Amino acid sequence: MTLNDIVQAVAGSLKAVWPSRKVYADEIPQNADGAFYVAMEDVEQTRGLDRQQRRTVGVQVLYFLRSKDTLEYLEWADSMFDHFRMLDVGDRQVHLSNQSARNDSDGRYYQFLFDIDLRFVEAAPASEPMETLKTEEVVQ
Repeated sequence: MTLNDIVQAVAGSLKAVWPSRKVYADEIPQNADGAFYVAMEDVEQTRGLDRQQRRTVGVQVLYFLRSKDTLEYLEWADSMFDHFRMLDVGDRQVHLSNQSARNDSDGRYYQFLFDIDLRFVEAAPASEPMETLKTEEVVQ
């Protein structure tokens, strides 16, 4: 599972809930009113025992308001909390934590933040099991 897979999964989930709204992930165009923007906020990876890894990914979703927008903040926040508890990323379902919703004080956008905590084990290096075995013949 790559970081790009996570961004694509978030974008797909947003499109499933709001099919008429555009979702951007690379850059925000000038006329993005009424659209969503998905970005990685913080990504951290720590090593555990042996080949175990833990990666924490902070995700930010922005919804850019347009004038006379019918998508009210409380309704939007409820919908985000309801639809972003878990996320299907490829063949895995990941649980989301630390969800929070914010309303921009200037009235330009709504912000939804959450974390994804991934744990995985690196694949062992490829080698033949008998490759490093020493054999000795002993006659008794």
